[in-house]
Amino acid sequence: MKLQTFLNTSERGVAFAQELTVNGWMNPGDYALMLLCISGSARFISEGVDEIISKNTGIMVGSFKYRIIERSSDFCMVVCVQTYDSMNQMYDGKTLFQFKKMMYRPRFFPMEEKMAVGCRFLLERASRAANDKDSLYGDEIASCYIKAVLYNAMDIWEQQHKNNSISEKRETAISDQFITLVHEHHCKTRKVKDYADMMHITPKYLAANVLNATKRHATEWIDDYTVREIKFRLRSTGDTVQQISTDLNFSTPSHLTKFFRDKVGTTPLAYRKNAQD
Repeated sequence: MKLQTFLNTSERGVAFAQELTVNGWMNPGDYALMLLCISGSARFISEGVDEIISKNTGIMVGSFKYRIIERSSDFCMVVCVQTYDSMNQMYDGKTLFQFKKMMYRPRFFPMEEKMAVGCRFLLERASRAANDKDSLYGDEIASCYIKAVLYNAMDIWEQQHKNNSISEKRETAISDQFITLVHEHHCKTRKVKDYADMMHITPKYLAANVLNATKRHATEWIDDYTVREIKFRLRSTGDTVQQISTDLNFSTPSHLTKFFRDKVGTTPLAYRKNAQD
């Protein structure tokens, strides 16, 4: 599955929710989700977030646990699902960065019905294009549709948060700059201090602002980008573990293997074998 769109009330939607649910909480893991409420209402709960969603509300969901409760009898959502590995393959660097910037915490996009209908159309067309085996440019077509959804969402978000408090704006600005730098330099360094030095602030101040804004530690962001880079190299190149460890500044291939196994649950060579099967 590169990219798939379905209703949460469909057989596929029910099965997918069951797949992600652990102890009553949805955990997207390696999936990026775009949700669009098309009828009814419900309550969305995540860490530090408790919000009512209703018809024509879009939501971006990344790597954080959440629950949707107190659904009305007519509650229904369009669910667009994509793996992060697939995103790395389908989107260019700028689009990929914007996705990750928007998905580090829950984002809500109440919109007019005309725009909501358009977004639903774009999500469904993207899914159809990505899974069209006869198309020579299915991924590229899907990417264009998703970009349109993403930039509409960003525009809505910016308009809705013009008047945020100074502290919220500062935390967001620092976090966005940090994530930009990690996106650019994760192959060179995995030290929070190095990123703090680039930003001319202390590591403690950087870590506090990133945690407040994203609900994730700065080290988690760095590790996340590092894991994705290793996966991409294992899946898409013939580079040896030795080459990858050198390029990503691990002290030894064994150090990279331990890091990867701790984060992914398998060795680099096992991951490569599974990706090629």
